This record gives sequence, C-alpha cells and structure tokens, in this order.
Amino acid sequence: MSTALMCVDRIDAWEPRKRISASKAISMEEEYFRDHFPYFPVLPGVLIIEVGVQLTSWLIGASSGFSHAGTLEKVLVFRFSRPAQPGCSLSLCVDCPEWSDERLRVRAKAGTDEGPCAAGELIVRVGTARDPASLQAEFERMRVAG
Repeated sequence: MSTALMCVDRIDAWEPRKRISASKAISMEEEYFRDHFPYFPVLPGVLIIEVGVQLTSWLIGASSGFSHAGTLEKVLVFRFSRPAQPGCSLSLCVDCPEWSDERLRVRAKAGTDEGPCAAGELIVRVGTARDPASLQAEFERMRVAG
C-alpha cells in the first residue's frame, strides 16, 4: 500500500472478499493532535475515513494475491457519534457485501473502548497495485504486529 500515513497498528482478522478488521492504540504522541483541538484532542474524522479506505485496500490486496489495491472514489455517508481520544483503543471493521473487480461499496465501522464512534459507506475503486511484493510484506507484518 505504501502510504505515508499508516492508520492502524494491527490487522486482527480478515476473510477474503468479505471483511477485514484492525485495531489502533490512540496515543497523544500522534502528530495530528498538536493541531486538532490541543485542549480537547480527538482523532480527526477524516483519519477514521482513511482507515476505512486503507482497510479496504488491504482486503483487495489480500484477496487478489496482492496484485490489486484500492483508492477512494467517494464517501457516500459517514456519521460520527463519539470522539476517539488519546488513551483509547480504536477497533475498525470493513464489510464488503458484494465483490466486484472494478469498485467496491463497503460499510466501515469504528469504535473505542467506550462504544461505537463512527460508521459509513465508501466506494473504493480497484486498481493494479504498484508494488505487490511490498504490499504483501506489509500486510504480513501488520497481521503479526502487536
């Protein structure tokens, strides 16, 4: 996937062409907390959406032998119900009800120790992976991390 900002610490589970889940420990040391409400730090909503896109791309890669990856085409809807703050553990899950080799419509959900914090639907375009070997190595590293 080779992204500058990796939004998860560990891939917890995945089922080819169906779902993937991951987790992240939210630390006050994260760079974005300096500017995103320094007196009431919360994980920016756009990063929760980015996690949904990254997880979908991991699902596409792992389901295609890492020959393909995904890019965000459209945010259909995303609702935020509770802030994700430093010190929390963030759990994330992407469900893909119907597989396509061109684009996927997925449901993404995020929650903390205190309960659900965000949910929405995304359209992710499927394309050729730029570096399949690196994508696979990173996926394997993320599956055993933590």
